[in-house]
Amino acid sequence: MIPNFRWQIQGKLAGMSRPLAGLGTDDESDLQFLKERGLSAIVSLTPNPLSPTTLDRYGFAHLHLPLEDFSAPTMEQIAEFVTWVREHLEGDGRVAVHCLMGQGRTGTMLACYLVSEGRFPEEAIREARAKLPSAIETRAQEQAVHDWWEVLQQGAQ
Repeated sequence: MIPNFRWQIQGKLAGMSRPLAGLGTDDESDLQFLKERGLSAIVSLTPNPLSPTTLDRYGFAHLHLPLEDFSAPTMEQIAEFVTWVREHLEGDGRVAVHCLMGQGRTGTMLACYLVSEGRFPEEAIREARAKLPSAIETRAQEQAVHDWWEVLQQGAQ
């Protein structure tokens, strides 16, 4: 099992720590774990991406949005993430998102996706932390969720 794996939206959108990280599992078992849960796409938020060759070999679509540990995403990165995830979910895909430990950067992006689905920022942060209490680790990450809500509000006018 991949540490910190959880469904943020059951059967559709998951968060997790970095697969293939050598945290007690080998490459094949991590990818097999994801395949067994029907996952078809992976978003990497670590500075170094997962191996595209390995992901392609196992049939995973993949997106790399590099973020330093404890940092917050830009609004452009959030927009790209939300668009990419929506495209995969609309095509009946299942998406997993990871950073190194699956907490701060991952929780932030999951909360931003929830905001895109109509949640208020505090509600989205609560939902992310209900699945993993250590999700969204810094004030800057919390602020990114609020800022994303503001961007969406401005676009709705």
